[in-house]
Amino acid sequence: MKKDICCWALGNYSLFIRPGYKRIKLEGADDMSGILGSAYLSPDSTKLVAVYINVGKETEQISTDIKVWDGYEVKSRTTYRTSSLIDLMRVANQVSYTDGELFPIPYRSVITMIYDIAPVHSAIESESAPRIVCRPNPIEKGESLNIRLGGIGQFDCAELYTLDGKLLYREVIPGEVREVSLPVNTDDKCCLFRLKGKGKCYSGKVFIR
Repeated sequence: MKKDICCWALGNYSLFIRPGYKRIKLEGADDMSGILGSAYLSPDSTKLVAVYINVGKETEQISTDIKVWDGYEVKSRTTYRTSSLIDLMRVANQVSYTDGELFPIPYRSVITMIYDIAPVHSAIESESAPRIVCRPNPIEKGESLNIRLGGIGQFDCAELYTLDGKLLYREVIPGEVREVSLPVNTDDKCCLFRLKGKGKCYSGKVFIR
């Protein structure tokens, strides 16, 4: 029985890009004679999947610069490759990630990179997260998200964003206020709220029914 490399190459997409994933913008991978690429974000925003195809005749080096929202960072990267020699094999598993590092894409191959995204563990999160309460969550579209700050003077601005970084709503927080309400009017299934103030930043997810 002869193996079909096209089926393995499709696995670079279907095995990792599951129902509910949303395609997001990927720049610099649109060379019809070299590297082609696309990227996808998981429904809970914890995984980013990028698939690259090298249709050229030489190995190409790529570097990545991933922009995530405040309070989050790329933690790790796992890489799988399909070519004439290997079938959807894991070829790298990095427990850390750095923007700008080079990675080779062999000629006539398909590469899938899975990035894990998680909150940044900072002093403000460890000190303030237990005192910040957000209700309701999940929330119905059109309802208001109530955020209890747990104290006064910690933050001076509350914002609501889509997962791809579009600002939906912003409200200034007066110094004496302990709770703010943000209207949630989006067709997305998940968005982000962000609290800012005096060099501090706290972010969280809101799931929409």
